Amino acid sequence: MHEQQRRKAHETELERLAYVDSLTGLFNRRHFDAELLARTARNDGQRPERFGLLLVDVDYFKNYNDRYGHLTGDECLKAVASCIADSVRDKDVVARYGGEEFTVVVDSGESEDAATVAEHIRSAVEALRIRHQGSPFEYVTLSIGLAYARKAGITREILFGEADAALYEAKRNGRNQVRESESDMRCEDAQYQ
Repeated sequence: MHEQQRRKAHETELERLAYVDSLTGLFNRRHFDAELLARTARNDGQRPERFGLLLVDVDYFKNYNDRYGHLTGDECLKAVASCIADSVRDKDVVARYGGEEFTVVVDSGESEDAATVAEHIRSAVEALRIRHQGSPFEYVTLSIGLAYARKAGITREILFGEADAALYEAKRNGRNQVRESESDMRCEDAQYQ
């Protein structure tokens, strides 16, 4: 009986590790990919599921690792991950995508919901005041790209590409900011004309 319990506990732990990032305790990329695929697959019908996708990047993180070392970098990532998780609502899904990149699926596609969550995350991490002498901001900050799934037929690839383009726009425009997908804004403008 004891051996059976041990095996069951081991299997449960292996299942957990398949979907949880070992450093941060957040969901991992595998879980995120499955979540995003499931949500976009549901957008084939007449009433698409509305949600926002945030791509979050720690600004100048290579400089952070170079200056403070990888162990301190790991501690920084854990603090940032915890702050992001604490800054979202229970219905939102947070994952570590890889390296210093995180993703958040914001459960509502309303612009104000996703944008509010994104800005709350950005300002909460900035308020941690984690010293970063390799950054012009002197503290750890985030750049965030935001895209919305609002219409039927949007694919995971399109949505992720839009959020990624918005993230790079935030970086090009000075970092430590939230940028929304340009195609989303055009889509919104067309809805209200």
